Amino acid sequence: MPWFILAGSSIAALAALFGWTQPIGKTIASTSAPAAASLPAAPSEVRVVTPDERRAFYRGGGKEQLGRTVHLHVESEVLRKEPYAFTDRAGAEWVRFENRDVPLLIPAKSPYWLQVRRHRAGAKEFCLRGVVRLLPGDERQRASVQVTKIVRAPGGWR
Repeated sequence: MPWFILAGSSIAALAALFGWTQPIGKTIASTSAPAAASLPAAPSEVRVVTPDERRAFYRGGGKEQLGRTVHLHVESEVLRKEPYAFTDRAGAEWVRFENRDVPLLIPAKSPYWLQVRRHRAGAKEFCLRGVVRLLPGDERQRASVQVTKIVRAPGGWR
């Protein structure tokens, strides 16, 4: 049976989720599924990797990207500094690094952070992924990057 023929109960659940009205067993092309253009676009990831991209990101303090996911490269010196440790209202432990005007917030128990802590002396640059949010409790309303993943950047060994 060709892959584009819908069949099976798991597909029925998926069809109900998307509001498809045609019976199961029809081809994808013949269903009344919404057109791809009408589906909400997935939030795009903003690259902040090259020197020009970094300059533009930091010039605006990161606020242009509020609520968006960023792929950000930072120099290893940023993560070699002593972090500020704090606990949020929910009881989660975080470490905060000052990174120009856009602080980095990293979950203290993140497996990515625990791995990087052991290897940060030998790296030149780190690759971060995170969401840009307003810095909690900051009276200047600065943006920060709430880091979800952190690894050594490709080619980033000294």
